[in-house]
Amino acid sequence: ENKDANPPAGEDGKKKKRVVVTPPCPPAASTGYLIMRGVLQGLLGASMDEAAVSIMQPTYIKEQVPSGKFSMNLGTKRGLCELDLPETEPGSTALWEALDKAVKRVIEKNLPITCFSMPKDEAINKYGSGILNGAIQKKTPDPLTLASIDGLVCCVPPSLPYQSTGSIQSIQLDLSQAKIQGGKKARKADIAVKFLAVESSDPQTEATLGNGIPSVSIAGLRENKIRIEEGTELKSRLVDIEAPDEPVKAEEQPA
Repeated sequence: ENKDANPPAGEDGKKKKRVVVTPPCPPAASTGYLIMRGVLQGLLGASMDEAAVSIMQPTYIKEQVPSGKFSMNLGTKRGLCELDLPETEPGSTALWEALDKAVKRVIEKNLPITCFSMPKDEAINKYGSGILNGAIQKKTPDPLTLASIDGLVCCVPPSLPYQSTGSIQSIQLDLSQAKIQGGKKARKADIAVKFLAVESSDPQTEATLGNGIPSVSIAGLRENKIRIEEGTELKSRLVDIEAPDEPVKAEEQPA
């Protein structure tokens, strides 16, 4: 009787879990995730070591399109990144616009995506735990599959992506599910994004796992510094948007 009430955590329990088969992440969604993750960290000026990224939610299963959703933990207050997270609606709009513009540029540049395999401990030792998703080391497979876009991102992808950023046509942001959390007194600062990778009309090739370990330069990715031009523009825009209008002093007024 007890056996039926509480199946052992051994074979019986495991067999029931194996029934749930998660469909593999489409390469377009994996490509979109890499671009979004890298652009977002570069736009905000967030170190890949400190800005922990969640596991990508597989929204592609229910929606039947190459979509995904993830969040990035940025510490407290207005974020540990160079850019102060906006606190106003216009500031948030400016951030989403800058993100969209930067993503379009990265796709247009058709940057190569390099994939390679590496023992887990060696990879974490070399590149830091910022390569992981959800920072869960125990559940991370060994060896790890890593994907890198030079100067933009290096992490464990949800699946093998396409071989270049221009292999997808575009990325659409779902602003109804995008969220920025932070403020001068906020205990938590984070940003969540939902995206759809639009497939190219031409058939695309998935990246292959290369032999050996390529020379991946990630030094710049490990600093809390803005790394993309749209981030620099956004930072100066937010000064005007977020700061209250100060009265113009009499001597500064035009004659």
